[in-house]
Amino acid sequence: MKSVLPNSAKIAKQAKDMIRDCVTEFIFFISSEASDLCNIERRKTLNADDIMLAMNKLGFEHYNKPLRNYHNKWKEIKDLNIPQNHTKS
Repeated sequence: MKSVLPNSAKIAKQAKDMIRDCVTEFIFFISSEASDLCNIERRKTLNADDIMLAMNKLGFEHYNKPLRNYHNKWKEIKDLNIPQNHTKS
């Protein structure tokens, strides 16, 4: 939050707690929808595509492009951190 506020701004603990609660509820909301989609397909593991589909279904499709970009960058970094002799079993 501080990165978007002036350096002199202060954030009350109550405001931080409220933002944390809202973010937690949002994550639960999206995860619950993604889980429902997985249950329909009889799968137990959520993946990035499930989250994207849930976001679309719930009206948050405008987040998909930045999330997809972030996810792709994360995968690139993750792949760079895997030792060359590492094999998947």
